[in-house]
Amino acid sequence: MPRPLFLYYSAMIIGIIADIHGNLPALTATLAEMPKTDSLLLAGDIAGRANELVEIISIIDERDIIFVQGNHEEAAVNYYSLFGGDHALSSAIKRIKETPHRRDLVIDGKKVLLAHGSPANPKNEYIYPEYSDFDSFSGLGFDYIILGHTHVPMVIRARTVTVINPGSVGEPEANDPRPSYCLLDTKTGEARIRYITTYVEKKRLKYITPFRWSRYTVGAARPA
Repeated sequence: MPRPLFLYYSAMIIGIIADIHGNLPALTATLAEMPKTDSLLLAGDIAGRANELVEIISIIDERDIIFVQGNHEEAAVNYYSLFGGDHALSSAIKRIKETPHRRDLVIDGKKVLLAHGSPANPKNEYIYPEYSDFDSFSGLGFDYIILGHTHVPMVIRARTVTVINPGSVGEPEANDPRPSYCLLDTKTGEARIRYITTYVEKKRLKYITPFRWSRYTVGAARPA
């Protein structure tokens, strides 16, 4: 399988989100509270238990969000294949099918890998903060590797690469139940996990499974 072509973008402040899982209220709140950015990246899993897929794709296109497929997009495609839908849903499914599971980008001169799972298995592999071989990622030729899938926020600096997981917008799975995102400054190299403060409790509880909250410690980081 050939390596993906690098796509070039000019940006300084990058907003990074992942794992929306159909939670339109959480996505709307996150984007509303996020400071102004030059670019937005989304590390997969826009589909999920909620059914606002058409609206979420519309927001992605309106905001020019660069995104990849996750593992849950396949379920959405299969559901549509079985039960069908109107023209708007058909267009959203087509948009998903056309989207790759991995993108190799150059943003402000920095090489960025965007995937849902891992560099080797962009669809399904889980990379948690306690992963034992982050140093191996430094040999892949990227300045930043951006992942999702675990729903656990992390910024890990390993030799020449920074590995970022912004956590989950729609289903946080760490000891903080608020939706999270990351802001990356490509000039300074600073990457910060942030949590939204305006999301309504009753909406949050509609989508989030409470027993997951205490499983991991958020914001885990390791020295370079």
